[in-house]
Amino acid sequence: MFESCKQTVVYDLISGPAQRVGTVLSYHATEEFAAMMRRSTNLEATPANPTADTAPRPDVARYRYSVRTEAQASILAKVIEMFAIRSLVPQRLTNRLGDVSPAELRIEIEVVGLDPMAAQHLKARIEQFPDVRSVRLLGL
Repeated sequence: MFESCKQTVVYDLISGPAQRVGTVLSYHATEEFAAMMRRSTNLEATPANPTADTAPRPDVARYRYSVRTEAQASILAKVIEMFAIRSLVPQRLTNRLGDVSPAELRIEIEVVGLDPMAAQHLKARIEQFPDVRSVRLLGL
């Protein structure tokens, strides 16, 4: 069923001396198991009208969020959770610590699948986090 399992130890490096905070297990499935899962979840089915599903929609755009926050260990997870709640997987996610000052974290997230009103609403929700200094929203 699975070809391999990789164990990664996670450390907290922000709040002081390095402390082990957990372990992440990642599995790599065999091709046979992956094919079975695709069939059972109907991911291999062809849409009735392929051009309708693949054509770009004018009301859904690509956005980039640029978030500047206090360098807190939990803020990255909180920001990403706002996208996960809406079943959005970011196209690109980068974060940099200490860009402007050592106590600042900069998070850049590119996402597709939001209409303009939802994009603005998401920006407003992220701005409500206590550790967030600023949020910029750019339409791409």
